[in-house]
Parts: sequence; C-alpha cells; structure tokens
Amino acid sequence: METKKQIYIIASAFLLLCLFFVLFFVFPVFSDIDEESRNLISQKSSVRSLEYDFNFAENFQKKYQEYEPNFKKIDDLSINAQSPVVFIKFLEKTAVDYGVKVGLSSPSFFNEGNFSFANFNLSVAGSFSEVIKFLKVLESGQYPIRIQNLNIVDNTGSGNNLESKKSIQPVKSVKASALIKVFAGDGVQ
Repeated sequence: METKKQIYIIASAFLLLCLFFVLFFVFPVFSDIDEESRNLISQKSSVRSLEYDFNFAENFQKKYQEYEPNFKKIDDLSINAQSPVVFIKFLEKTAVDYGVKVGLSSPSFFNEGNFSFANFNLSVAGSFSEVIKFLKVLESGQYPIRIQNLNIVDNTGSGNNLESKKSIQPVKSVKASALIKVFAGDGVQ
C-alpha cells in the first residue's frame, strides 16, 4: 500500500512539475511568439503603406510637369492673402471698363474648413444697368467671388430706395454696397 501511496505522490509531484513548467516556461514563450507575430504583421502593414506613399510621391513627381499648368490655373483663381494688389487692380480695371466708381475696404481674411477666404466691403456708384453689369462680371470673372448682403439705393439725392413704388421717374444713379467673399489660395495663418 505504501508503494501505491508513493506512486501517487510521485505522479502528483510530476504533474505539478509539468503544470509549473507549462505555466511558467511554455505559456510565456507562446505568448511572446504571438505578440511578436502581431508586431511583425503590423510592421509589414506599415511597410506596405509607406511603399504605397513612396510610389504615389514618385509618380506624382514624374507627372509634376503635366500637373504644373493646372496648379498655375488654381493659383490664378485665388488672391494673394499677403498682398491682394492684383485683385484690387482687377476690380479697378473692371470698374473703369463698366463706367462705375468703386470703393473697397481693407480685406479681412479667415479660414473655412481647409480653404482661406477674404471679405471686402465693396461700394459701387453708377447707373443701375452699369452697376448690375459690373456685379455680374465680378461673379463670373476670373476670381471665385460670392456677393453677399447686396444693398442698392437711389444716389440722385432724393433718398428713395429702389424698391419704393412712389418714385415715378427712372433712377439715373444708384449706389450699391455689398460684402464680397473671395477665395484666397495661399492660406491664412
């Protein structure tokens, strides 16, 4: 009976020793292998992503000459936030072409999403048809302009608003004021 007891004790000790070996040696090794495998997969994914980005940049560099005229066109659509002189000259030339007098405030620059814009307070004086033609040319001109808060009033001195039904005589001179919003491509800090 005593040998049976010794066999059970030895077998139990052997099982405990095997369990101890598995828990403290084998299991941590497999956990490390699993973790390293995940790291390797992650690194391979990062390498693929970097290779894709590198290939994209390389292809873009090769085609840059092809894209360059389009970049120039985009730059020509926007005003320079540091010096909007070219845009102001465009407004003055257009005003002369349409026979109106124009006044312009200093611009205020702001960002909207990923795009930069400039707001100008614009005042225009001239005949009603000239003012309307001038404003249409601004909206359909070379710069993306949005005319906001347009207000047109009689400028003949009678003080009548154009919407007034009391005025029987046609309005010869009007004054328009508007807030114009212009795309500024080089960004605002």
